[in-house]
Amino acid sequence: MDMLGYPDRVTRQEDGSYRWVGRIDLKYHQKQTMIGMKACLGIGAFIFVLYLCLTIRYQDWKGLLIATVCILIFLGISAFFTRLFGWGIGKAKPDPHERYEMTDEHMKTGTGKPSAYFPFRKAKVLILAESYFELQSEHRKMRIFFPPEDRDFIRGYIQGRIPPETELRYE
Repeated sequence: MDMLGYPDRVTRQEDGSYRWVGRIDLKYHQKQTMIGMKACLGIGAFIFVLYLCLTIRYQDWKGLLIATVCILIFLGISAFFTRLFGWGIGKAKPDPHERYEMTDEHMKTGTGKPSAYFPFRKAKVLILAESYFELQSEHRKMRIFFPPEDRDFIRGYIQGRIPPETELRYE
């Protein structure tokens, strides 16, 4: 059980929902982390191009040098934290996990403000893989990791609540 009371196995709660902690595939976690790093790189490139345009316009080459140093520091800090929290340093390997809650109406990942909801009624596609399931709608998707011994229960629960016309894909 983690700090917020989410068990390692799927467990029914007093309110009728089911909760568990799913271990996320490390490659998937690293891919998601790299998306954040690329966003930081894009921000840095945008600021650099903006300063380059202003430098050419106002002939302020010292300002371009200062902006370039600031951007490199920003990218260095981003890379450091990506390495620290995304991939682990040295022998310290990350143990990425996510908290899940399943009710009759929706699937929820996370806790507090960063939590995300996926209403079962909006599902258009359900991808069934060996180590995860993925719900997809027109505008969102949610990947669900689970303990291997609870795979069949979670699959049955989700399939019993999604619309009958939802496409099933096997990976």
